[in-house]
Amino acid sequence: MNIITVIPLTRSKLAGELSYFTASNVPVGALVDVHIRTKTVQAIVTSVKPASDSKSDIKRASYTLKKLGSVKATAFFPVSFLESAHTLADYYATSVGSIIDKLVSHTIIDHARDITIPLSPDAHGSKQEVYAIQGDDTDRISSWRSL
Repeated sequence: MNIITVIPLTRSKLAGELSYFTASNVPVGALVDVHIRTKTVQAIVTSVKPASDSKSDIKRASYTLKKLGSVKATAFFPVSFLESAHTLADYYATSVGSIIDKLVSHTIIDHARDITIPLSPDAHGSKQEVYAIQGDDTDRISSWRSL
């Protein structure tokens, strides 16, 4: 059993971080669905702790932990991105969820299960590259020049 701390991706004035419990191993940076009041909201996992480490804190809490919803994508946001979002939230005096909500498109979050991140080397031993503008080299260079 694990205690998961998440940041909801919403503009509402919720608490900065919320806690849920789950039996699965969810990594930091994963994109998950959480239940807040009557709505289901996407959230980012910021920390994972075994429940046995904080058993007394859970018993003394004035609230009960809810079960974590479904996991949409594992290791979706890198830790460096989350640290940058914390820095921006401090600078602009807002929540981290609000910053990430503005920085990341809703289309990307909605289709997180379909996105694969090419981090492993291909058959030739070189890393795969992801280009901002797709196409062959001539088309990409002409698109950049027109911008």
